[in-house]
Amino acid sequence: MLIQANSRVLKDAGYTALFNRVMAPGRGRSAYYLSGAVRQIEDGVFESLEAPGSRIALSRLESKVVSGRWPVTYPAEEAFDAFDDNLWKQALRTTAGEFAAGTAINIALSYPELVAPWQNPYLNTGQRVVQNTVTASGAAGLGGPVTFVLVTGTGVIVYVTWENVVKPGISWFAVNVLQAPDPYQGIRNLKPVGRN
Repeated sequence: MLIQANSRVLKDAGYTALFNRVMAPGRGRSAYYLSGAVRQIEDGVFESLEAPGSRIALSRLESKVVSGRWPVTYPAEEAFDAFDDNLWKQALRTTAGEFAAGTAINIALSYPELVAPWQNPYLNTGQRVVQNTVTASGAAGLGGPVTFVLVTGTGVIVYVTWENVVKPGISWFAVNVLQAPDPYQGIRNLKPVGRN
């Protein structure tokens, strides 16, 4: 629920703890406040999903206005952002839900990089799996090329670090510690050119 109101109105209505100021007031104007997600209980009455049991009655809020100069307004042209709450939406609002949804989006955006190793005939299955694991871990929030697409400012740094430190480090570890093929270097078993 996004409202524009005087801070005194919120305090008098007892709703100060249910709203966060998102934009300071301009000269002679009220500030903007956001309550977060709410569910409509009845006409003009809402329950906060972030503080279950806490209700916001628009009539109570509006009744605390003492001057026509400071009315309560709803800048989004609606009094609320209400939605039907269900188990799926509740799960997505948790930290784990946000992480899982973000990871799924990042992996979808990483699709070209996940497919590329499987199209290279010079890589074996182990190399392909390592490359996909590195890409998926990056998509899961550990950095990676997806960040470059989503957040350009920090993405440049993360992308350069990923390509020039992380991937070469994985290659070095595979070759020198695991004594395995470099997961980023194709193996070409070509016959030497002979004389006829």
